[in-house]
Amino acid sequence: MTTINLHQTQQEDNSFLKSGNKGMFFSLGILAIIVLLLAALKFYVPIVEGKNNALAETILVEKGKIVNLKSLEMAMDTQNRLTEIKKNLEIENENVTRLEITKVLDYLGEDMSSGMLVSEFEYDQEKAIVSFEADNFNNLALQIFNLKNSKYFDEINIVDVARSEEGVKCNIEMKIKK
Repeated sequence: MTTINLHQTQQEDNSFLKSGNKGMFFSLGILAIIVLLLAALKFYVPIVEGKNNALAETILVEKGKIVNLKSLEMAMDTQNRLTEIKKNLEIENENVTRLEITKVLDYLGEDMSSGMLVSEFEYDQEKAIVSFEADNFNNLALQIFNLKNSKYFDEINIVDVARSEEGVKCNIEMKIKK
């Protein structure tokens, strides 16, 4: 046994590079990536906030324009209403007299007979077109008689008469006395 060497040389401890420490390298790598992402976000967030603020200002400006459009719509509506009011005004001998629609409706209410229903009412300057609904022809005839004898309406014309399951429908055109 002369040539056998039972003494083994000790190998250097390279455990730092061995597979058992790969988990530590992986964790350090992920930590480095997270730190880099946080640093990038620190620079990116103010840029995005600036864009967001600019967009919010743009939205406020656009809302202001919409408000201006709404005020324009209100002005147009007021102008249309003034036009309608002027249509209801009459000028005689440099005096302005006014025929109010509520008076016409009051006149019609005074001449209504029981059992009648006004389903539609149109008013145009000097005349009115009224749609009546009645239970039967007798009530309709009484209503027409009341209108012909009215002190508020003139030139009573029956435009249409139709019978339905609900009763009798009639359209009457009449001139308003002034």
